[in-house]
Amino acid sequence: MSTILLGPFYIVFMTIVPVFAVIVTGFIAGKLKIFDQRFADGLLTFVFYFALPALLFIKISTVPPILIFSKDMWLFSLVIVCINIVAYWVTWGFNVWVLKKTIAIATVNAMCATVANSALLGVPILLALFGHSVLLPCAIVIILVTFLSYIPSSIILSCCHKKPRITSIKSTLKVSGLFIASAPMIWMPVLAIICSVSGWHVSYQLTAYLTYLQYAVVPCALFAAGLSIAFLSPEKGMWLYVINISFMKLIVMPLLAVLLAGYFHLPPKLGIIAIILSSIPTAKSVLTLTNSYHVKEVHAAKLVALSTIIAAVTVTFWVMVAGMIYPSYFAYYAMIPWYASP
Repeated sequence: MSTILLGPFYIVFMTIVPVFAVIVTGFIAGKLKIFDQRFADGLLTFVFYFALPALLFIKISTVPPILIFSKDMWLFSLVIVCINIVAYWVTWGFNVWVLKKTIAIATVNAMCATVANSALLGVPILLALFGHSVLLPCAIVIILVTFLSYIPSSIILSCCHKKPRITSIKSTLKVSGLFIASAPMIWMPVLAIICSVSGWHVSYQLTAYLTYLQYAVVPCALFAAGLSIAFLSPEKGMWLYVINISFMKLIVMPLLAVLLAGYFHLPPKLGIIAIILSSIPTAKSVLTLTNSYHVKEVHAAKLVALSTIIAAVTVTFWVMVAGMIYPSYFAYYAMIPWYASP
């Protein structure tokens, strides 16, 4: 049956297959014990600190300032802000007033329900689908989510801590500051935007160096994601907790993205990015806070891993939804493998 008869569903499906095939390859390698958990952690660390920051800098620094500060980009940022504020505080309020959880536990649950693994899973998926044109919006999402979910969680958890308030505030500033300072995913895009606005020319040598690093992003990140899942050993009763918390992250947030993207008439590319990044599972960075304040450390760690398994189904579904809403964009711009051609 030709792609003409199958339409956008076939195009989207055949585009996403190679992406998840790499993740499955990592999973199989882990199950066969070819690599261990330490190798997976090392691979993700390499992507987080070297490959992806290099990619973000080299591509965003060449984006014209008029595109960076365009009306569409401001509307896209507004959509992301609305999604995260609604999701975070609805989850927090539901945990406090309906489930009668402590403020600390409600904060951790809200953070787990909104802080997505955009850098190590969302960006590689979008890169594999559409190439480098997605990087600027992705960087904006990473920065906004950090300040809308991670920083407020740090402040609330510090206020709930048993230490004196002044000590807790200092601890919060220290933890938040160290996280931002040690996260090139945040300050490299900012530096790239400064270079773009100022007109600073990146030397050939630096460009070549960063180009070599950037090629590792997609295969390393996706392979390591599958590898990490292979070493998961879920405890009895964990699935119910994970499904409850992940419902907001994997179902409600992308649904909000669909509605807001339509309401604000976002361009197809930005609408697709908003939907897909909103459907990405919980990021491992939430463990920095849970471990620092000793709140649901084990549950949060299991949630990160198990939500990634669930996301194999839900992310695929939302990519399909995005393809149904924006079929023309997928048809013209998706990096369709050779075997998907008519």
